Amino acid sequence: MEQYFFIRELNQKLQVYIESQYHQTIHSTIKAKPLDKYMEHIDRIRFVPSKQELNHIFLYRVTRKIKNDATVSISNVLFEVPAKYIGDRVQIRYDPSCLDKAYIFNDSDTCLDVVYPLNRIANSTIPRGVLTKSSIDFSVFSHESEEV
Repeated sequence: MEQYFFIRELNQKLQVYIESQYHQTIHSTIKAKPLDKYMEHIDRIRFVPSKQELNHIFLYRVTRKIKNDATVSISNVLFEVPAKYIGDRVQIRYDPSCLDKAYIFNDSDTCLDVVYPLNRIANSTIPRGVLTKSSIDFSVFSHESEEV
């Protein structure tokens, strides 16, 4: 409990120092008071609308082509992706310290989908469509050889 009071007191003293001295002293590098410099450029400051958007800004970014089995590899982890992206190159954002999910973004920086690591056991139980390709008809070739 003592540490909590110490940190609170330290934060209060830091706040007093920043407001009364740091912001009120002309700095040699910027040749102005930090508070004045900040107010001079206040119109350039943009605020991030949501915590989620702020979190997305700091994610690693990669572009990957989605494989035919609707998977993509990120840092040696295989992620399952919606089938609509098969063959496409997509922008993916992820946190390298926590690969429990990744995000697919479009060119307008909008999050389109959240993808998760491939669960090989669950994936193996998904029914697959029967291959519908017909076999090659070699009968044409056999008729040609008879004519010769």
